[in-house]
Amino acid sequence: MIKKNLLPIILVILVIAVIFVIAINPFNSHTNIHELIEKSLSEQYEEDIKIKIFETYEVFNYKIIGFTIEENEKCSFAVLEQDGDLKYKLIRLDKYEKLLKRGLDIYVQYIDLYNDNLELDNYMIVLSMNAELSKIEKSLNDGKPTYYNIASSPSMTVLKFPMEASEVQYIFYDRLGNEIR
Repeated sequence: MIKKNLLPIILVILVIAVIFVIAINPFNSHTNIHELIEKSLSEQYEEDIKIKIFETYEVFNYKIIGFTIEENEKCSFAVLEQDGDLKYKLIRLDKYEKLLKRGLDIYVQYIDLYNDNLELDNYMIVLSMNAELSKIEKSLNDGKPTYYNIASSPSMTVLKFPMEASEVQYIFYDRLGNEIR
């Protein structure tokens, strides 16, 4: 008699244990986070569009997301701020139309983000749909240049500039080493 009542009790305990494990360990794989970000960004546009994330960059408690809009093959970026454990809130969305064009299918935008000391840091976001872009040269105050290699298209490169930099120059190069204008 005890054995007949024991099976339902064990099944109930197992079901409760499975529900408990699922509740405290939500599915937070990289793919699911990307899908949630894509859905959130899609909602920021007035029309129903399909967004594809091509690159992410993390700095402090921010995540900079480079993405394309599949219907018209345009690129853009968004900045998310971490708001708790694996939770992000959208704090900036720079749509394609508002980016500064700096070359054939190359766009830039300057942003400021707070560092761990709550001081502002300057960044330049370089977005490119130009398959020929292979290198970016950055020079500060006529100093030694720094080079950034571009491996694929579309691409997003995040360049940090010190607040005290009075002169900033950047040059884009194609695969043959020629300057892109």
